[in-house]
Amino acid sequence: MKFQDCPKQDPYFRLFYPDTGGIGQIVFSSHGLWLPHKDGMISVKYTYYWYVQPNVPLTGQEYANWVGKMGTVSPVDIIGPSSGMVANTALYPLEQKTFGFTVQKFRETYDKVNPGGMSLIAFHGNKSVGMLTLSLLDTQLLPMFVYPVDRPVHMVVCRSLHMENNNVRPRVSNHVVVLRKPETTFSSITNDML
Repeated sequence: MKFQDCPKQDPYFRLFYPDTGGIGQIVFSSHGLWLPHKDGMISVKYTYYWYVQPNVPLTGQEYANWVGKMGTVSPVDIIGPSSGMVANTALYPLEQKTFGFTVQKFRETYDKVNPGGMSLIAFHGNKSVGMLTLSLLDTQLLPMFVYPVDRPVHMVVCRSLHMENNNVRPRVSNHVVVLRKPETTFSSITNDML
């Protein structure tokens, strides 16, 4: 399995993809947090397969069980263009230990046999990119890969609804630069929380 840091200068995610055949389906991995009064609702172009319900942590063991089944079994939640307005979840980087475990399990599963062309986007962030939003993923990151809208995006993401979740440790810069500046900021996160 090959990987590529993106973008090449000061990368904020790593793409793992099959040695042959290119990207068939995308698995996206990060932490997630939704603050309704800050992030609001959006409509999406892509269909997202979520593997945990909102506010339920995704354990390493659950991820290890799910990763080989993605694309062949029904997820626990599906949102897509026909869903109307959905939560514009903020997506936070994986810390080093979680990033390593996620990648290891993904590669163990798909390194040798990968007929569906499963590829992993593991969001690790950088000093400039402390978060993405679902709207940025939907309107900029996936189109950047020319990912067809008729293919699902497999979300290995918890969807916390509160800051107390120990799995979410947000680090938000004053100038979040992803492909464009997010439309909302996380002004409720104080310096004491960082």
